[in-house]
Amino acid sequence: VGNVIYHFDGTNWTENRNQVLNDNIPYTSIWGTSSSNLYLGNQWGKIIHWDGTKATVETITAVREIADIWGFSENEIYAVSGSVLNSYGELFQYNGSDWSTIRTGSYSNINYDTYGPFSSVWGSDISELYLVAYSIERRIIDNWLIDNSYNTEIKDRVRGSASNNVFVCGAYGFIAHFNGVDWRKYSLSQQATLLGLQVFNNQVFIVGYDQN
Repeated sequence: VGNVIYHFDGTNWTENRNQVLNDNIPYTSIWGTSSSNLYLGNQWGKIIHWDGTKATVETITAVREIADIWGFSENEIYAVSGSVLNSYGELFQYNGSDWSTIRTGSYSNINYDTYGPFSSVWGSDISELYLVAYSIERRIIDNWLIDNSYNTEIKDRVRGSASNNVFVCGAYGFIAHFNGVDWRKYSLSQQATLLGLQVFNNQVFIVGYDQN
C-alpha cells in the first residue's frame, strides 16, 4: 500500500480499485488476519477496513497519520498514530467493536501519559506489548515499563518472534535486539534509514533507504 493498493495472488500483483480504498490514499500502514480482514491506516489518521469485498471507514479519531498497526486476533488490534516532527503520539486498541485511546505522548508529558513521538507497536502475546515512543516501552499486563537505553536514537519500527527475540530499527543505521533480559545495539551505515522490519526465529529482514 501507499498511493496505490495492490494484491498478490501468488503469481501476479493487481491493483485494487475499490472506490472507498482509493478515496483514502495515501496509506502508511497495513495489518490483517487474512485477505478478507485487512486494516489500512492512512496519512490522515483514518483506518479503513477491507472485508474482501467492500471497504468501510472505522470510527477512530487520530490526530496524525496511522504509523503502524498490529494485532493478535480480529478482536485484539492496536494502532499507533504519531509524528516525529512534533513528538506526538497516540496508541489505540480495538476490541472487536470499538476503538479506544489507551496511551498518549508528547514532547512534554504534561497532560499526557508519556513522552512522544510514537512510531510502532508489536506484541509477543496479549500480556506483553511493545511501544516505540521516545523510549522503548513495554506493557506487561497493565503495567508500563520504560527502557531509556536508546532515547537519543530515532526509532521507527519494532517487531519480534517472541518475548526474548525483539528488534527495533530506525534512522542512521540503528538496530537493537532484546533477548528478554537486555538490549544490544547493532549499527549499519550512518547513511541508512531503516523503516521496515520482519523477524522470524533466526532470520531478520530490514528494509529502508540510504542518502543516495
